[in-house]
Amino acid sequence: MVDILVVTEKETDIGNIEKMLRAEINQLIIEKDSLSREITSKEDLLEKARSGLEAAQQLNAQIEEKTRFISVLKTQGM
Repeated sequence: MVDILVVTEKETDIGNIEKMLRAEINQLIIEKDSLSREITSKEDLLEKARSGLEAAQQLNAQIEEKTRFISVLKTQGM
């Protein structure tokens, strides 16, 4: 009789531990999903920043080209 009670208690303990572990796993999955969304958002922002920098570099190159052209015109007296 005592052995059956001990086994039943152990089964209950195991069941409680399983529930606790499942809850912890579910919480970790939620956190992982949240972090994945945050990473995706940061990657999108990074891509936009890269595009902006590329556009700025192109504008800078155009400005430099026009500045050189203006300098040439000034030296030619135009």
